[in-house]
Amino acid sequence: MDKRDDRTWVAVELNHRGESFVVDGSLESTLRRDLEIDSKHGIFIPTISYQKNNRKIPIHLLEGYVFIMSGLSDYQYYNLEKKSYVNQVLSKRDHNKMRVLCVISDQHVEEMRFQLRKLISSDIKADDKVVVEEGLYTKLEGEVLDVEGDSAYVY
Repeated sequence: MDKRDDRTWVAVELNHRGESFVVDGSLESTLRRDLEIDSKHGIFIPTISYQKNNRKIPIHLLEGYVFIMSGLSDYQYYNLEKKSYVNQVLSKRDHNKMRVLCVISDQHVEEMRFQLRKLISSDIKADDKVVVEEGLYTKLEGEVLDVEGDSAYVY
């Protein structure tokens, strides 16, 4: 397979309003509406939130950015710059002075996802109540019985 066929992600810089959408949890749905994309098109917000003692605790890996899977027309991405919550869609000029989207590899996004999971798991303790957010067991609820290294044993 040609390296150019690998999945990539377009980097979008948010402004203060966009960051407030991250905190209140509405950024993804806002982007999906504005880009006219469904839930199958990837959006990665490098922030994760969890509840502890009835408080929402956000963990930001990379504040001020969101990554949207490539595959749309460049125009759709650049149109986000007209929105009140986006500062800019990261791009550069090629040798013909044409604007070209800045993208990161799928591998880099997966590394950021792993770092976020690691950060949040460092705060998990025995007797904590948890809800699985993604994967095969999404929405499954449980209670942590024990934590050993990077693994939590849930009932």
